[in-house]
Amino acid sequence: EEEEEEEEEDAGNREGRVGILRVTVNRAVNVRKADNTKQPQPVCVAQISGQKFVTAAPVDKTNKPLWDETFLFFNVSDRDAVSLTLCDGGERGEFLGECKVDMRKITRDMQLSDMFHLEGVKNNAQIFAQFKFSYLG
Repeated sequence: EEEEEEEEEDAGNREGRVGILRVTVNRAVNVRKADNTKQPQPVCVAQISGQKFVTAAPVDKTNKPLWDETFLFFNVSDRDAVSLTLCDGGERGEFLGECKVDMRKITRDMQLSDMFHLEGVKNNAQIFAQFKFSYLG
């Protein structure tokens, strides 16, 4: 029991600390436009701590885009949350879904790799992404 308490204390000491977050946006599946008649040309907008990156749009319209793009975010607070938002054709295009990942889930093992359900849309769209976090100093 003492070891568990020490680990909890260590984790508590990290609250509010900053570090570098590496986000890899791999792919998405079941991405649909609201009218469901045309295929989208999805981009993913990754945002955290006032920083934003946008993946390139796929050359062809598709409901299962493959990006495999990695972005580095600096001075990220371990109390923040990263959002991945899909839009059609560019960051100002039609909303195609979003997921938010709390940094506490990532800092638990300092990395996280999973398929995340996209909220805000009436379909089963999902995005596969990987997160890796390192504390500064």
